[in-house]
Amino acid sequence: MNVGEYQAVILALKEAKRLKLKQVMLLTDSQLTANQINGLWKCRKEHLLTLLEQARTLLKGLKGEISWISREDNLAGKVLE
Repeated sequence: MNVGEYQAVILALKEAKRLKLKQVMLLTDSQLTANQINGLWKCRKEHLLTLLEQARTLLKGLKGEISWISREDNLAGKVLE
């Protein structure tokens, strides 16, 4: 659970690095993913720790944030459903 959300964030951060972006703003409807990456919540699931560290490593050197939005407000997510 939440692996897909982490993978989406990691993919977006890799693309930002590839494009040599200096600033990013990522929106996710996974409150757990956003808060764990931002350091607000601890990660208690072993299977997410590697993904969490990978996301945090990719986020270093970039200005910006990963923010939570409600599922109802996530229009991009609705298109993917």
